[in-house]
Order: sequence, then C-alpha cells, then structure tokens
Amino acid sequence: MYPPKHYQETDFSNIIACIRQFPFATLISVEEGESYITHLPLMYKTDDQGNGKLVGHLDRNNPHAAFFKDKKIKVIFHGPSEYISPTYMTTSQLPTWNYVKVHVEGTTREITAAEDVKTLMVEMTEFLEKSDQPFELDYNDPRMEKYLPYILGFEISIEKWEGKFKLSQDKSPIDRQKTKEAMFEKSTEGLKEFLDTVYGEE
Repeated sequence: MYPPKHYQETDFSNIIACIRQFPFATLISVEEGESYITHLPLMYKTDDQGNGKLVGHLDRNNPHAAFFKDKKIKVIFHGPSEYISPTYMTTSQLPTWNYVKVHVEGTTREITAAEDVKTLMVEMTEFLEKSDQPFELDYNDPRMEKYLPYILGFEISIEKWEGKFKLSQDKSPIDRQKTKEAMFEKSTEGLKEFLDTVYGEE
C-alpha cells in the first residue's frame, strides 16, 4: 500500500482488532499469470509458539482451492471507509476519504482431516456468533458429515502485515473527532439505504 508514515498502523493489536471486527476478507493468489480471488471470513489464531495465523475454509469446487497447498497468498481486510466532506470540519479543508485496510501475506497449508475441518467449522461459527443467544454448531451434526467432502480447510501463516488507517491523523483533535462521528453516522445511514434498495422496502 502507498504508505504515508502518519497513516501507517504499527500497533499489531489494532491490526488484530480490525481482523476480528471485520473478518470478511479478500484472498488473492497468482498462479501462472492468472489471478484467483475469493471472498470469505477468516479467523485469527496463534500457534503454540505464539505465531499468528489465519484460519478458514472454502468450497473445494472453487478453482481457487487448487492453490492452498504450501502457496503464497495475500489477504486484504476491509475496515470502515467513508467520504469526508469539508463541511464536517471546523477548519478549511479539502474533500477526502477515510478508511482502514489491513494487508497480510503468508503461506497456506491445507487442513484435510475430517475431524480438524469439523473443529474449524465449529470454532468459526462460535467466533462469528455475536448475539445474546448464539447458535451453537454441534460437532456431531450429521449435516456436516454430508458436506465435509466438499469443504477444504486451510490456515495461513502470517509472514508480513501492513495496516493503513487513514483517520484524519493530520487534522486537529476537534476535526478528527468530527470525522469519527461522521464516519459512524454515514456508514449506518448508507447501509440502510443500500439494503432498502437491494431488498426492496417493505
């Protein structure tokens, strides 16, 4: 990423926070000059030595699935982003766009044992369920047995990471607070408007 220093995020705890809060990622592989891109949720974990890794699963029928055995891969996590109008500022400014992005590079490893894939799916469901009465996926649910042959589990060992958090760091504290409030309000309003459009207002 183009990295002005004041937008570079150097605190890995903030990188992890973005990954956990916005787990739906873009995975990119390049093989023999052709790009393979898949969008799916990933879960951040650490191994016994404390090294970070990303864990997920995908449909074996996805052409991308052919390139998860000891292959290099890039992953992009998409945090919040919004247009920032000068009208939000107390000082004279130009229009801009604030956003949070995390790039991760690493090496993939396939997870193929049925028991491990089921454990992965149970853990992923537990991670994604955030309601007061979360759904619990039963490890012994027979429906999982039916679909296991079509699911490829994988993990990505994190070898390089980069965060770009463009959040008005170069503005005054007052203006930065106003852009924070604007990002929250606009994202909420924009989401409702978009969903009303694609679902159709009832």
